[in-house]
Amino acid sequence: MKNIKPFHDFKISESSNSRIYNWFNYSDCAILTAFRGNLRRDENIKRNAELKKILMKKGYSITEVKGVYIENYKRENPREVLENSFLVCNSNQYNGFKSFIIDLGKEYDQDSVLICPRGGKNAFLYGTNHTGYPGMDESEDVGNLKMKKDGEFYSRKSGGISFTFLKEAPIDLEWIKIK
Repeated sequence: MKNIKPFHDFKISESSNSRIYNWFNYSDCAILTAFRGNLRRDENIKRNAELKKILMKKGYSITEVKGVYIENYKRENPREVLENSFLVCNSNQYNGFKSFIIDLGKEYDQDSVLICPRGGKNAFLYGTNHTGYPGMDESEDVGNLKMKKDGEFYSRKSGGISFTFLKEAPIDLEWIKIK
């Protein structure tokens, strides 16, 4: 019989849709990036590589996702922006996860970071600069995890299904077929 590693021993870099779903159910998670719209692509890629190293050194499980964000949300001239982002999972249940993610959002001058408590419910955007939504050190409830759904803000694993957070959405178990 093979030795089977416990779920929390895995560090993800490539993730299936069901694994992403499981991370939200068994760990606090966050979504963030180091991309900024005013920087060149090569600068953003370099910043994201630095961010990835910091997250990995800290021991978090991460996977790369494409994030869709509305720049100038609730302001003049809103526009949809595609960013290379990271889904970060606190799979080892380290203390201080939320504050560490918020500090990184501030360090990389992000408008906000998304924090999702274990269970996929009550996710929120936390503002990490003075220029964007929801505002510095302000938070905005964005609801519950919803798989196979696009919203105003959503993420997608390359080749995978999209996921978002909706206030009216109950946790969605139907998309997983259990045999």
